[in-house]
Amino acid sequence: MALLLIFIFGCLDGAFVGYLLAETLRPSIRRWRKRPWTGYDMAAIAYVVGWFANSSQDLKIEFRSLNSGFGLNFSEAQYDGTEKIITIDPYVVDSPGRLVAALLHEICHHNQADQGRIVIGMAGRYQRRPIECEARAFSRAWKRTALRIYRSRTNPLGTP
Repeated sequence: MALLLIFIFGCLDGAFVGYLLAETLRPSIRRWRKRPWTGYDMAAIAYVVGWFANSSQDLKIEFRSLNSGFGLNFSEAQYDGTEKIITIDPYVVDSPGRLVAALLHEICHHNQADQGRIVIGMAGRYQRRPIECEARAFSRAWKRTALRIYRSRTNPLGTP
C-alpha cells in the first residue's frame, strides 16, 4: 500500500500534492492552532434561522467543539433532534460562508424532524440517504441568499 502511494504521489506534481494535503487537512490544521473562530454575530444568526426554520422559537444555536478527543474532526455542525440544538464547531467553521452553509444544512434537518421525516440516530450509509442529500441540496441552493441576509444584519449600513 505504501509503495502504491509513493508511486501515485511520485507521478503527481509536488505543488498539487501539497495543495491536496492542505485542502484535506484544513479543518484539522485549524484545530492544532487551538484558536476558535469568534467572528460570528448571534443576532444575525437568529435572523437567518427565523427566515429558514419552520419553528425557530424552540431552536437553539450553540458554539462548542465537536471533537471527541480521538483525533481529527471534520464535522462542522450537528443537529440534536431531541434537544432541538444546532451545535457549530468554531474550530472548523472559520468564515461567514462556511457558517451559513453549515447552519442551513442543520436547519434543513430541523425542518425534516418537525415534519416527522427524520429518524433520530439513523445509522448506515448516512451520506447517501435521501434525507442527507436533501440537506446538502438545500444548503447549496440557499447559501447565497442566506449569506446576503447574514451580512445585511452584521453590517446594516453596508460600510466595510
